[in-house]
Amino acid sequence: MKSLATVLALLVSPLTLAAQNVVKNDQPVVVISGSVLGNNCPIGMHASQGVWDHTIRVRQGQQEQMMQPFGQRIFLSLVDQNPAPIISATVKVRGLTGKNRMLQTESVGSVNGDGMKVMRITFVQKQDGVFSDLYVPGFTSVSSIELLEVSYEDGKVWKIGDSGVCRVKPDGMMLIANH
Repeated sequence: MKSLATVLALLVSPLTLAAQNVVKNDQPVVVISGSVLGNNCPIGMHASQGVWDHTIRVRQGQQEQMMQPFGQRIFLSLVDQNPAPIISATVKVRGLTGKNRMLQTESVGSVNGDGMKVMRITFVQKQDGVFSDLYVPGFTSVSSIELLEVSYEDGKVWKIGDSGVCRVKPDGMMLIANH
């Protein structure tokens, strides 16, 4: 008798779940991932680590004399409420270079690094903002990217005054072979 009641309960339970109403929220949800360090930045920033394809250029079957330097590839996305899209920006990239060093394991996340590079980058428009592919030669890791200046399509230029206002740390996850 107990087994019959158990079997009936298992058969009827999916029907009660199907009869429940699901409230649908039609409000769009905007999620900006990434760790934005400055809290007064009006531009949403997201940086993720890219993949170096490990190709080496060759000429007539021989390896070129000039080797490609190692470096970091970072995908930077910006979301702004300004009606004119962002077309370019000047950024300051901080991180570690290929220099030999020894670090305490507790301090690895808080190390800004010994490398700093200021770069002018251009952006490509996408549906929910703009993005750029940065290649930072000589860096073994990137700890932060800071916006210094932003240029808009309508000719306006915004120079960020306070140091560190618009700064982001790249995601800690690195994809392998574009997967």
